[in-house]
Amino acid sequence: GIMPIVLNAANEVAVDAFLNRQIRFGAITENVADICEYFAGRACQGPSSLEDVLSIDAEARLCCANALSRPLFAAT
Repeated sequence: GIMPIVLNAANEVAVDAFLNRQIRFGAITENVADICEYFAGRACQGPSSLEDVLSIDAEARLCCANALSRPLFAAT
């Protein structure tokens, strides 16, 4: 499935945001869980090529970055 790709991408974006003091520590897991839940409906459709993997990774990173821009995840 795609979940390992989604999990890794979301985690990398969230940790980077934390290290840059853009979000609080607890927002890392909250955001990663939200992104994984968003993609869960497509988890059974595994990638069939490297292009698929890179596309899923890019989409998950964009979703995570967009989610992190919400006030809910802001650093305090």
